[in-house]
Amino acid sequence: YKTIRYGLFQNSHIAGTIEIPAQVTTIENWAFGTSIDDGTHQPNTATTAVVFAEDSQLTSIGYGAFRNLRAITSVDIPDSA
Repeated sequence: YKTIRYGLFQNSHIAGTIEIPAQVTTIENWAFGTSIDDGTHQPNTATTAVVFAEDSQLTSIGYGAFRNLRAITSVDIPDSA
């Protein structure tokens, strides 16, 4: 797949590292973000890092794609991105 769709993993609280494969070109709005505005969801404190593949084809990251992932301590963006 080349696109991680709108809200695909929203509010999922993925534990550990999110790894974005090289073939992904687009991460749409709220793909991994956590919505806490309505008071029913908690911030994501399980995801600690986001890593993009070394030969990443990524060209677009949408609004709120990683919003409220509060435990992230590193984001690895290769020179090819």
